[in-house]
Amino acid sequence: MPSPLQQAKDALDRVIAEKKRNEEIMKGLGPAIIDTLRPILEEVSNNSRLNKEELTNAIGNIQINVPKADVPQAQVDVKIPEIKVPAPQVTVTVPDFKVPEIKLPPFPKITVPRPQVTVNVPPIKIPDLRWPEEEMSIRGWVSLMGVSLNNPLPVQLRDAEGKPLSFLGGSTTINQGTGGPRMGKVTVNQLDIHSVGDGTQTTTAGVAKTLTTASTPCKRMHIMARTQNTDYVVVGTDTVVAAQETRRGIPLSAGQAITLQIDDVRKILIDSVVSGEGVTYLYEN
Repeated sequence: MPSPLQQAKDALDRVIAEKKRNEEIMKGLGPAIIDTLRPILEEVSNNSRLNKEELTNAIGNIQINVPKADVPQAQVDVKIPEIKVPAPQVTVTVPDFKVPEIKLPPFPKITVPRPQVTVNVPPIKIPDLRWPEEEMSIRGWVSLMGVSLNNPLPVQLRDAEGKPLSFLGGSTTINQGTGGPRMGKVTVNQLDIHSVGDGTQTTTAGVAKTLTTASTPCKRMHIMARTQNTDYVVVGTDTVVAAQETRRGIPLSAGQAITLQIDDVRKILIDSVVSGEGVTYLYEN
């Protein structure tokens, strides 16, 4: 199908061709009429009684009806098709993004060996202990391992029937039994306790200090080194010294205690290796 512009051009060409044909007809029509009327006009001129003026007027009144040539109006309908601009539309297709699976290599199995300790205890053979058949001679001082003034050995006296001796209510005389070495006679005076008291005391290292400045009668004292002490506290008299090189008295470690029979608390003095450490005590009277 021709385009709209081509159709318009063809229509204009047809109109121009029609106009040219009409012009050609008009150009050829005038001479043809004159040639047709010439003999008639000459005969009229020769035979007519009309003068020249009248003839001219008569010719002028001749009307020739020329058919009307309708020249069609050039009309070109140009239809421009509607141009539809599509709405801008952008479609972006994002491909699926797949994260590859990360596989860690298998960790080697760690096997912790079971703790096992084998202790081979050698057999212990205790030799037979046999008392010598002959009399064992003992000479000089006899000491027990681990027993000293700092660590005395508790001793309980019993009578012949095995009952502990009681020293309450008077004095008790202990005589030697039959056999064995001669011990002699020991008299133990029993204490008559009516009241008790207690106290605490600390001192400066290297300085001997009494437990109390006032005279405090008593019959027996129990003295214990403070449990929070970090070194020795030494118990003694006015000559007590805690320094290890020249120590005098009985040293007590933290929590260790000693019992003394004495008639006045003021007679007991203490010295310490570390300043600010001391003892607590209880006395009976």
